[in-house]
This record gives sequence, structure tokens and C-alpha cells, in this order.
Amino acid sequence: LGLTGYLCYYALWGSLKHEGPLPWTKRVELCLRNEELSGVDEGRLFRKFRQNGVLAHYDSANGIYKTALAGGSDACEAYLHVFEEDKVVRKVRKVGWKNRLIPPTACHILHCFPAELIAVPMNVVPFLGTKVAVPHEGIEVLKYMFPDTWWKEIIPPNCK
Repeated sequence: LGLTGYLCYYALWGSLKHEGPLPWTKRVELCLRNEELSGVDEGRLFRKFRQNGVLAHYDSANGIYKTALAGGSDACEAYLHVFEEDKVVRKVRKVGWKNRLIPPTACHILHCFPAELIAVPMNVVPFLGTKVAVPHEGIEVLKYMFPDTWWKEIIPPNCK
């Protein structure tokens, strides 16, 4: 489909620490560029998911494609977060109709970060036995998305 996906959120942490998802999660988070995604027919996108045994639905409020294996298995799931470049603040931010109601300068809510961090070509890292793109400068993108907690590895209480 010609889409540039890159690891983000907990999957980015996991790639840098474990070369895979964090041990306590079954979810992988990838981010996509809306500028590329808008050129793909949504029907074609969903057909591609189905052809590969994946069920998907789009959460338009939050700009996330939520995917899971077909057949009812809950072994793993992937969230594909859609981001776009906002020309007003000159940063990349989350899409979704709820996010459009928020002022573009509310970067702490919209998870804004500089576009140069995802300029192509991006670096690749090992992840679950394959190579996956990551933003430039490692976890630098998390410093923008979570300025008060980016350095913390939050382990769920039942995993301590």
C-alpha cells in the first residue's frame, strides 16, 4: 500500500529495550502518516487486512485503526495511530474528530512532535524478528508526547 509506518508509544519503548513489545502487553502501536493514508482507498485497506487474517475497525473519534487476528484470538492486537502535519503549529499531531475540537497548540493532548523526527528515511530496529521503522533520535519523540513522564517505564500493578 506504500504506507510509512513506524513504532510509537509502548511499542517504541519495547523495541529499544526488548526488540519486541513490552513483556506485559499484547498490543503493538504503530503510527501512520495521514498524508499517505488519505491516498489509499479505505475499502482496499480493509480488504488487505482481511486477506491477511486481520479484523480491523476505525475509531474516527481518536484516529486509530484497531486490529486483531480474525477467528477470535486475543493473542495480539495492533493499534495504528494516524498522525498528520499541522501547518499552523508546524508539528505532527494526532487526527480524529475529537482532536479537531482541540486547539492546535494543545500539544500535551494532541501528542505533537516535530515533523523532522519522522522524516524519511527513518532508522529501523529489530522488532519481533523483523526490521521496523522508528522515529529519529530514539525515544526523543516521547519527550514531546509525554513531557512529564517520558522517561518512566510504567509497569501495570499486576506485573510488578
